[in-house]
Amino acid sequence: MTEAILLVGGKGTRLRPLTVHTPKPMVPAAGVPFLTHQLARARAAGVEHIVLATSYLAEVFEPYFGDGSALGLHLEYVTEREPLGTGGAIRNVAERLHSAPGDPVLIFNGDILTGLDIKALVDTHRTSGADVSLHLTRVEDPRAFGLVPTDGTGRVTAFLEKPQTPEEIVTDQINAGAYVFNRSVIDTIPAGRPVSVERETFPGLLADGAHLQGMVDSTYWLDLGTPQAFVRGSADLVLGRAPSPAVPGRRGDRLVLETAEVAPDAKLTGGTVVGPRTVIGAGAELDGSAVLEGAVVEPGAVIRDSLIGAGARIGARTVLDGAVIGDGARIGADNELRDGIRIWCDAEIPAGRCASRRTSSGAGPVAGMPGIPPPPGLLRPRRGPSRPLRDPFAPHLRARAPGVPLPARCHPHRLLWPHARPHLGPLRPVRPAPHPGGAAARPGRPGLRGARRGDLARLPHAPGTRHAVRRGPPGRRRGGGRGLGPRRRVAARPAAAAAGEDDDPAQLTARHRIVHEARRRHPGVRLARTGLVLESLIPSILEQKVTSDEAYRAWRLLLQRHGEPAPGPWERLRVMPDPRGWALIPSWEWHRAGVDAKRSTAILRAVRVARRMEEAARMDLSDATRRLTAIPGIGPWTAAETLQRALGAPDAITVGDLHLPKIIGYALTGRRGTTDAEMLELLAPYAGQRHRAARLILLSGITPPRRAPRFPVGDIARL
Repeated sequence: MTEAILLVGGKGTRLRPLTVHTPKPMVPAAGVPFLTHQLARARAAGVEHIVLATSYLAEVFEPYFGDGSALGLHLEYVTEREPLGTGGAIRNVAERLHSAPGDPVLIFNGDILTGLDIKALVDTHRTSGADVSLHLTRVEDPRAFGLVPTDGTGRVTAFLEKPQTPEEIVTDQINAGAYVFNRSVIDTIPAGRPVSVERETFPGLLADGAHLQGMVDSTYWLDLGTPQAFVRGSADLVLGRAPSPAVPGRRGDRLVLETAEVAPDAKLTGGTVVGPRTVIGAGAELDGSAVLEGAVVEPGAVIRDSLIGAGARIGARTVLDGAVIGDGARIGADNELRDGIRIWCDAEIPAGRCASRRTSSGAGPVAGMPGIPPPPGLLRPRRGPSRPLRDPFAPHLRARAPGVPLPARCHPHRLLWPHARPHLGPLRPVRPAPHPGGAAARPGRPGLRGARRGDLARLPHAPGTRHAVRRGPPGRRRGGGRGLGPRRRVAARPAAAAAGEDDDPAQLTARHRIVHEARRRHPGVRLARTGLVLESLIPSILEQKVTSDEAYRAWRLLLQRHGEPAPGPWERLRVMPDPRGWALIPSWEWHRAGVDAKRSTAILRAVRVARRMEEAARMDLSDATRRLTAIPGIGPWTAAETLQRALGAPDAITVGDLHLPKIIGYALTGRRGTTDAEMLELLAPYAGQRHRAARLILLSGITPPRRAPRFPVGDIARL
C-alpha cells in the first residue's frame, strides 16, 4: 500500500471569506496548512506516493509543498480544467497512479480531520476481498448526512439520501470521506465529465453486484466545511484531541509560533493558536481561537471561538464570539461581534459601532464582495444610499455606541464592506514630449520613465534596466541602447527592438485612404518588440474588463509595494517582481490594488509556469497564442494584447475589445456598431499586417460620436 489520492479541488464556499484567495486545504490549522496534517498522517501510515487532485486555486499547492520530499513523500499534481466532482476528480488522476489493477488505492477528501486508523482500513479491504471499502463513522444526529447501512459482516447494503423523517433514520452510520478502491474500479469511472462517487459511483457499483465494505471507526472525526468547525478542529489539534504528527511545538492549551509577540498578562486558553508575526496586547483574552500571520489584537480584546485572518487588526476592548474576520480587516475598538458573523477581507468597522446576534435561522451574516456571492442564506450587503432594511437580518445587525446614534448616511450593512480608501488620482496618458525623439509616459507608472533627448527607460523581466534610445528624424530613426545593473548585458540586447528598429512598416500596403493618410502623417510609427512575455502578460490581465485608469492604478500600486528599485539613475523606477514574488503577494494586497479574484488568479496561474510563458517569445504567432490561452483566465483578447507588445506581432489583431471594432468600422465605413466579425472582414486585405493597420486607423483620430455615459471607474478597494 503505497499510493493515495487527495481530493483538494473544492472551492470552500462555506468557508468564505477565508477561501477567497486560499484553497480550503491551505487555510492554516494549528499553525500549518490543514493539508499538511493529512499528508503527515498518510506518510505515517506507510503511503509514499500521493496525487493531489486540484482545481480551485490549483497554483497555490505546488509552490508550498513542492515534490513532497520534505515530508518524505512523492507528490504529484493534476488540475481539472472544469470541476469534475469527486468521482470525476478520481478518474482524472488515474494515469498518474502506478498500482496494478488489483492493488488498493487510498482516497481522502481534503476537508476531513480524522483519527482514522488508515492501516486498519486497508487491512479490512484486503481481508474482505472488497472492490471498494469505506470509512464509516457514527453521529448523534445523522439528518444532515447520507446514511450507509451495513449487514452483520460490514457489507454495505444501501446508500440513502439525507433522512427527512424519524422513520427514515435506519442507521447512524455515515460516509466519513475516506475510501480504498481497487485500481481497476477507478478505471470504470466515466472520464471527462462530472461524476459524484456518493450519488453515482457507489450506488452504481452496488446495483452491479460489486462488493462494497464498510469499516466503522469511532475515533475523532470532523468535517471542516464551516468556519466554526474549522476553528474547533484547529483547537482540537493543539489540545491533542485530534491526532497529527505535523503540529509544530508542544500540545497544550495554546500554540504560539515563532516571531509572535504575546503580552505577559494576555490569557490564551482552549487550544488558541497565535501565528507568526502576530501581536497580542496586554490583558487580551483568547479562548479556542486562531489568529493568523501578522494579525494584531489590541489590549483588552476578548476573542472566543473565532478566527482572525492574516494581517487583520482587532481594536481594544472589542468582543468577538464565534466570528470570522477576513484577511486585512480592521475592527475598531469597543465593538461586539457574535454568533457566526463574518467580516470580509479588508473591511473596516469604526470604533463602537457594531454588534450582532444570532438570527432565528441560526445563520450568521457575512460581508459580501462583488463577483463573489456569499453562500445561500447569508447576508448580501447593499450598495448605494441608505434605504429601509428588508432582509431577515435587519433587526439583528445594528450599531452600538452608547448615547451616540448611527449617522443617517451610514447604512449598517455598509460597515461590513471593505473600507473606502483615498483615491490616488487618475492615471491618464500624457502627450508625447515635444522633442522629435521624445517618449510618451504615463504618470505614476513605476516601470516606465521618459527622459530628455528621447531616452526611454524600460524594465525587463530580470533585474536590470534597459535604456533604449531612438534618434533621427521621423521615418529614419535608429534605435540603440544600453543595460544597467547586474543583468545589464541581458537588458541591453533587445534595446534596439524595444525602440522599433527591427520593425519594417513597408510591409503594409495601404488599401484605404485613411490608412494611407495616417501613415503619411506618422512615418516614424514602429511596432516595438520587448521579447518579454510575462512583463507584457501581467498588465494585459490587469486590463481585463476594466478601464485603463483602473489597470494602471493596479499596476502602479503592485510595483510600488512589491517591486524592487531598478538599477540606474532614475528615481522611483521599479523592476516588477520575479515569478516567486508575484506568487507571494497576499490576497489583501491584490484587493487594495483593485484586482478582483478572477484576474489575480489568472496572474498566479501564469507566474507558476513563467518559464513556459517566456518560451512564447520565440514562437510564431499562432503557437504563441495557443501557449498563452492554455492558461485559464487568458483568452484571445489578453493573448493578442500581450503578443503585440512582446513579439511586436503585426498581425496580432485584438478580438473582444469593447471599442476597437466600433472605431475601425466607423473609420472605414462610416457605420456604427461594427462587430468583431465585421472588423475582421474589413481588415482582411491587410492579412499579416492587421494590427499595424489598426494602429494607423487609431492614429487617424476618427472615432464614432459618443453620446452614452462614460464607463464608470470602479475600485473594489473602495467598496
